[in-house]
Amino acid sequence: MTWFFRKKPIVARIRTSLGTFSFDGTGWITDPRSGALIVLSNGSELDTRAIDRAQGLIENIDFHRERALAYVRSSGSNVWDGNGQLALEEIDITNILNHEFGLTFGLKGQPDFTVTVEFRNQEPYSVWAAD
Repeated sequence: MTWFFRKKPIVARIRTSLGTFSFDGTGWITDPRSGALIVLSNGSELDTRAIDRAQGLIENIDFHRERALAYVRSSGSNVWDGNGQLALEEIDITNILNHEFGLTFGLKGQPDFTVTVEFRNQEPYSVWAAD
């Protein structure tokens, strides 16, 4: 009888100023830490220019968070009823080099419900929810 075993695949990891990104086969995501903002990029490549641009985004995250929440309140009634508190959990920088990014908020008390606001040219333009 012959025994076979598989080695765990090597996970690509990149240390950056935003945290350590790991590749999961479909995209890059920073290691989740309790209370830390997660940064993700869907796709097989992670351009260092995207990291630089995301750093600037994070430096102004309070401004973008408030604009996103205002947009949800004014344009997101079909995705969120306004009850509960939205907390910023994740930044999607997949298309940041094309001047697009997304901010995803979790609803406290409902861990599976999220609201995402997409930005283009620094302006919120779309809001959607996932449950």
